[in-house]
Amino acid sequence: MKSNRIKVVRKLLNLTQAEFAKELGKTLRMVQYYESGKSNIDDGVLLRLQEVFSVNTKWMQTGKGGVFLVVSENFETSSPLEEFSTPNDYDRELKGITLRYFPDVHASAGSGFLNTDENSKPFIVNGEFITDEFNEVIINISGDSMEPTFKNNDKILVNIGHLKHELLADRLYVVLTENEVIVKRYGGRTGSVCQFSSDNSIYKSFMIDFEDESNQIIGIVTGLLYRKL
Repeated sequence: MKSNRIKVVRKLLNLTQAEFAKELGKTLRMVQYYESGKSNIDDGVLLRLQEVFSVNTKWMQTGKGGVFLVVSENFETSSPLEEFSTPNDYDRELKGITLRYFPDVHASAGSGFLNTDENSKPFIVNGEFITDEFNEVIINISGDSMEPTFKNNDKILVNIGHLKHELLADRLYVVLTENEVIVKRYGGRTGSVCQFSSDNSIYKSFMIDFEDESNQIIGIVTGLLYRKL
């Protein structure tokens, strides 16, 4: 039943009913009604669960498929993880890992911005995709320069522990430059100067000099969270 499933989602997110209600834009009493089965969970609530937490609406409606929509770094071939949940509502979902999601941090894929409000909230992903949960965070994409790899408003997984390693050719990185957070593909370096490019061919590649301490690598992109529209 959807009333049981919405309770599972809330518990996986480690949110109280009051906190969950705030995220959904609902009253505490309404969430209590949803979980008790006294009120119908309509399409508007399903869409809100999808937008805010990337909850799989198919799972909410039928119990089939993954609780959360998560794909790996193999962007072209990945799909929602069907094995993440079972009709037995609770046991296997607990393999989920809670990562830090920064809803107010946007990585530009064209014309984005940096919001310095770095308060995070919990976000559950399938643990099978995560090998370094302490360094994985989730941020948003803004703009179109990384299409078709990313689209505006996508959420991406970023490993901030990769700062200790040499940059890898043809991998995607989140970079701070000119007080803007961007996500681009690394193409090589000469000394401290690195080349980055967009996946959208209408945008030109450019160079960033990391001798300038205001330019920083934030982390390497390791995955993509996405929503079915």
